[in-house]
Amino acid sequence: MKKLICIVVFLMSLTQTALSQRSFSNYHVKVSVHENLLNELFQTINPINGKGEIHGAFVKDKYKWAVTSTTVHIKKGMTVVKVDIDLKVGDKTSKTTAFGKLKISYDKDKNQIKFNVEKISFEIYADVFNNDVLLTTVDLTSVYQPEFYLPGPSKLDQVISIPIPNGEDISVKAKPSSYQIKILDKRVDVLATYKFEKVIKLKPSKLSIDDKTSNN
Repeated sequence: MKKLICIVVFLMSLTQTALSQRSFSNYHVKVSVHENLLNELFQTINPINGKGEIHGAFVKDKYKWAVTSTTVHIKKGMTVVKVDIDLKVGDKTSKTTAFGKLKISYDKDKNQIKFNVEKISFEIYADVFNNDVLLTTVDLTSVYQPEFYLPGPSKLDQVISIPIPNGEDISVKAKPSSYQIKILDKRVDVLATYKFEKVIKLKPSKLSIDDKTSNN
């Protein structure tokens, strides 16, 4: 019985995936953001500096750190942020690396793709009697949490006028209907579909002769 339930759940999952893919096989507009663009953006804000103090049982000292490089790696289904850090504890300098996740979301109302770095931290160790002892963990995102927005798929929310043979124009307004974010190899795609509605123009009412007489 348990095996049968697992098979049913698996088939339902496949069906939902197929429906999702089919529903977006005929998307209307798409925008792609390559990881190179994100890396260029991150590099413009570096270096970022910070400092703190260690109050440990074996070491009491001050430390400074500087983010020297930020690299985004986008693979199918995942986004990783790699941060290279120059570290100075007391008079000793070293280099370390921290990793985090780049969260990607889409605001349909504003038609914006949001990118923000989630938790990134690194650890500071000391050599105590030939053993690496953890002194402290530095949460970079307390001071280093880049967040920015990029334009989404081409906006079609303006009124589109379509001339017809009788000399009139039919006005159509496009509104976002649904969207999908795809994390692919080295890029992020945002697909969007729109629904179209005819804009009804109200003609100005004409005053009758009686109305004009009464107004006078």
